[in-house]
Amino acid sequence: MKRMTISNPLFFDIVKEEIIAGREICIGAKGGSMRPFIRDGIDELILRPCNAHSFRKGAILVAELGDQRQVAHRVCYTNGEEIVLRGDANPRLTELCGRNEVIAEVVAVVRGGKRVDRGSLCWNCYRYLWPRTPFVRRVALKMYALSRR
Repeated sequence: MKRMTISNPLFFDIVKEEIIAGREICIGAKGGSMRPFIRDGIDELILRPCNAHSFRKGAILVAELGDQRQVAHRVCYTNGEEIVLRGDANPRLTELCGRNEVIAEVVAVVRGGKRVDRGSLCWNCYRYLWPRTPFVRRVALKMYALSRR
């Protein structure tokens, strides 16, 4: 398979066009903010257009933040049109975005040819069991990093 590199703004313009057209799209994971569930350069994310259920606590959304930065982070909570997102590897940092800034919902993660679908046992283990408190999250991330050596 041939690979090519394009700028993030151009790439996400194409992603948005596909999502607006109602198509499912697969993109490579980039960045470490969703470790250990989503791994940089290893996993692929399956994206679909959002629906009414996409904004539930624990869902993973791809959003374009005001500074032309795109993230795939988990919903902490919503407050009307505002959504608070946080990456699994972020002990404290959250991002605030509006529903209009959400590009798509992550409905599956593919790793090594195996697909982990939203709602599956593996998906829900990360969704419900990953620590929410900053200190415990930091400890869990440190243990994960040590196990990868």
